[in-house]
Amino acid sequence: MIGKVHRLGLAGRASPSRSERPRMPMTPKVPSIRSHVQAAPVVEEDPLQLEDGSHATVLTISDRMCRWPIGDPSASEFHFCGHNPKAGSPYCEAHARKAYQPQQARRSDKDNKGRMTG
Repeated sequence: MIGKVHRLGLAGRASPSRSERPRMPMTPKVPSIRSHVQAAPVVEEDPLQLEDGSHATVLTISDRMCRWPIGDPSASEFHFCGHNPKAGSPYCEAHARKAYQPQQARRSDKDNKGRMTG
């Protein structure tokens, strides 16, 4: 019922206008420390070349190699980074930082996009 009242542009129940309502003091926003700390730049190394001069491919990749994909998977030049992976990760240090972003940073981005201004 309330939705229909709004869609039709009807007044609904009488309520005080915004200017007549008592204003609650706003709490100041305290910026998080993380927002001021810049992440270290991600420095990617050139893909590892195997002994025969080729790069790590689907056929030559192992669990002891960074599995960051490079190029278009449908192209013949497609390969993987191949460097030593970071402990507990399928990627080397540089690619792990690129792949995994802090949870809090992603959440605050979603919150800011979902807010409506008015």
